[in-house]
Amino acid sequence: MDTSNRYRNLRGAIRSAGADLSPAGAWSRTGMRMGGLLLLHALCLCLLAAGCARPRVQYEEIFRNDRIHVRLLERLDKSGSAVTKGFDHPWDVKAAVLDDMLQSIRYKTGKGVIGAGKLREAFPERVRHTLLKPLQRAFAKAGPDQEVDFSFVEIKSTLKVFRRSYFTDGVMFRKEGRLNVAFRNLALEQIGGVEQDDFAPNRQDPTASPMRTSWTLVAGDGQSLVRARDSGILGRSTYSNWVRLDLSWPWGVSDAAILEQAMPGMVDDLGKALDEKSPLPAPNSPSREELQKRLQFLEELRREGTITERAYREKKQELEGLYHGAPEK
Repeated sequence: MDTSNRYRNLRGAIRSAGADLSPAGAWSRTGMRMGGLLLLHALCLCLLAAGCARPRVQYEEIFRNDRIHVRLLERLDKSGSAVTKGFDHPWDVKAAVLDDMLQSIRYKTGKGVIGAGKLREAFPERVRHTLLKPLQRAFAKAGPDQEVDFSFVEIKSTLKVFRRSYFTDGVMFRKEGRLNVAFRNLALEQIGGVEQDDFAPNRQDPTASPMRTSWTLVAGDGQSLVRARDSGILGRSTYSNWVRLDLSWPWGVSDAAILEQAMPGMVDDLGKALDEKSPLPAPNSPSREELQKRLQFLEELRREGTITERAYREKKQELEGLYHGAPEK
């Protein structure tokens, strides 16, 4: 068989297998390969662009030890410029004010059950007092685009044998007359150490969107949970991890000072009346009519939110005790 016959037989076998050896077929196959390569190249460019567009952060250390970490956080766009936030920083906050605000932040555990879990302090006393000075320095140094990033580990011992550690972190910033506190993690128990797979703390921006948590913050006096901009059909309407504290509330001021400002002389009268050395009723004790007026005024203060519920209950009990032992006129 000559060469031409072999070539014709080979072409016939290839055609019977379904291949196209025409010039048009060859160009079609080449075009498909080129198209695939271009598509893959475009996909890589898109992924690269998405990675570059992802917000980055840079930190400035303020304080760090084995349990406490405070730093300033600044978010950067893809060009490396700071993302404008417009915070009311720097902020020279007094220790007593900041301590009272942090102490008031509480949460409860449990999902979907009204009243589930007891109220707990988000910032326990020992941790709070260690955090105060670093937080003050951070707020005093922070710029308008910097958040105060905090984290701490709380150690608890059971029967002086078993030790458990709980991890809490998040961000704080002051804006529009309110202190914002948003948690990434809250009392997350560390089992086996940070490097173990069973300890998986959240790392996302706690203000980006409502988080699904096994706990929720509970707004108290002078506080409110942040509402989501777009909750959607199945989305959450409020952030369970983000609370705002109104700076116009009398933080760091004792209940006695608030009452004295609202009703001059009332605190002194109560102090004298409750003093064991002073008999009840004392010669200058207020009459029942005066005490009735004070009880009514106390009720008005409660409705207006001027005093806390705790102060209202305590002072009401004191006034009622005086009322039963006071002269009618």
